[in-house]
Parts: sequence; C-alpha cells; structure tokens
Amino acid sequence: AFYILFLMSWAGKIGVVISVFFFCMKICESKLPVVIAALESSFAVISYIILVTTRKTGLFYKNLQVVKEEGMLVLQYEPGTWQMLWNVTLVAVIATCLCILVNAFVKEKIPQKRKQFVIIIIALLMEIVIGFLTGLPMGRYYDFNQLGFSLCAILILFAIFRNNLMDTESMAKEYIIDELSAGVIAMD
Repeated sequence: AFYILFLMSWAGKIGVVISVFFFCMKICESKLPVVIAALESSFAVISYIILVTTRKTGLFYKNLQVVKEEGMLVLQYEPGTWQMLWNVTLVAVIATCLCILVNAFVKEKIPQKRKQFVIIIIALLMEIVIGFLTGLPMGRYYDFNQLGFSLCAILILFAIFRNNLMDTESMAKEYIIDELSAGVIAMD
C-alpha cells in the first residue's frame, strides 16, 4: 500500500511539472513547437513508466525498499540514472518557466496582466523553496512537494479571485487601447 501511494504521488508530481510548463507557455503566449510539446509529454510518460518498473530495472531508484524507522515507514533507495536525468530536466523546466514569465512581465504593459505574472512567479519560487526542503534530512520522512504544489495552487487561485484577474472585459479594453495606433475619445 505504501509503495502504491508512493507511485500515485509521483504521477501527481510528474503531471504538475508538465502542466506548469504548458501553463506558463500558454499564459505568456509563447509559441511552443508541437515537436517540443510532444517530446516533453513523452518524456513525462516514459519517466513514469521507468519509475513504476524501477524495482525490476533500477533505472529510477536502485535498491528500493520500504523500511520501518523510528516508527515510520521510510523509502530507502539510491538515486538511479533516470532520477538524475529527471532532476536535471525538472531544474531546466523550472528555469525555463521563470525566464519566460520574467520576460513576459518585463514586456507587458497592462497592469492586470503584470499582476498575474508576479503572482505566478512568486508561486513558482515558493514551490522551489518548499521543494528544496525535501532534499534536507527531514525530507527523508516527509515529502514537502505536495505541500508546495498545494500552496502554489491556493496562492494562484486566491490571487485570481481576490484581484479579479479573470476580468477579461477590462483586460481586452486595456489591450485594445494599448495596441491602437489612433487617438481615442470615450464619451458616456
């Protein structure tokens, strides 16, 4: 049961990473080539398959076993080559998302969209800090990534509804006025 829950949590981790990548590309209106989107998605699926079969292959984790330590179930393992590849890819995806978001923030003129970018950047940085806790000794007993993902989602949802960031009508009006090359007179 412990191992099955562990695998389910990894399905969420992998899914969140890929979703955040596609979300950042979409919100920043970056053109993502279909080939890169397919490669990224394929890499995620392959990574999960390798994780599920790691007891036989040792590619993701070597010497994987569940032991009872200080009254708690702990997963003992050595990182495999695919886990190292996954970690490098994870850092690359997060760095790419941050670069795209910061670039979009700098170029954006509409204040409401700039708020969106700031909130998403803060949420992503918060996940990085919380994810870092998992690498510390206490991370041996607690995986802080789920907490980070949850707080990240709550922050984004709170910001969206608190600041009315989904108000597309006012964003559309601001965009039209910013992009219009002629003068505008508005009368009531």
